Amino acid sequence: MHTNRDNFPAREAFYAGQEQYALGHLTQATTLLRQSVLLFAEMDSPKTTYLFVPNLRVERATACETCADYLAEAGQYPEAANLYHEAVNVYQSLNNRTAEVARCAHKAVSAINALRAHPEDRLQLLIARHERQRQQLTLRDNTEEEQAHFLMEIGQICTRRERYPQAKESFEEALRLLLTVFPAPLSVLYLKGVCHHQLGNLALYRFRDSAEAEAHYSTALSDLELCEGLAEYDETVADMCRYALEDIRAYREGLSPTPSYHEERE
Repeated sequence: MHTNRDNFPAREAFYAGQEQYALGHLTQATTLLRQSVLLFAEMDSPKTTYLFVPNLRVERATACETCADYLAEAGQYPEAANLYHEAVNVYQSLNNRTAEVARCAHKAVSAINALRAHPEDRLQLLIARHERQRQQLTLRDNTEEEQAHFLMEIGQICTRRERYPQAKESFEEALRLLLTVFPAPLSVLYLKGVCHHQLGNLALYRFRDSAEAEAHYSTALSDLELCEGLAEYDETVADMCRYALEDIRAYREGLSPTPSYHEERE
């Protein structure tokens, strides 16, 4: 690392994080190091143009490893393991960094092994990479659609692992981002429709809230019907919304003695 402060934000956040750690403020230190990691990665991105910074990748790898150390100390092993892996990848792109690669790889394995004592945290290991990539996008303008993709993937993972409240939060956050895109291209309308479909499924099949589900399915259909010519359009999504709405309305109107949506459609 440079010992002078030829400052740019990534380096400033790194130094500030180290100072907070020295003062015993682990939470503040971790927050600053997370920001440093994102900023160094952005500087190292081919999409970003910066003046040449000597040893930029060394600084980036050091920030990743240091942040991961702080996270591991705080017991946040999934995120720590992900950042140790990122440090390994950056060090591997450099010459004569075999020792650093081995050290970070060993730390990553240790963080993963620590999860054995915290099985409830294993889900976080699955979603940590998606969240890391989404956080990187927050530093750039006009990335709401890309961010939504990552949040929807996290929502799907949480649904498969039966973490339904967390899944709902992810889909709702994706939807909030998509609603900020104006004017919305068809690709955004389609993602909105898919989000509403997933939220409808969660409301109906997991939280037993047919009124909320009906609102989501109806909105999903309104969005999806505008996207039929889109390459990624999946007609089965709209069909499942229609089937669910039929079930809800038939039961409400007394046309069905019991709701046929008591089991989720595959």
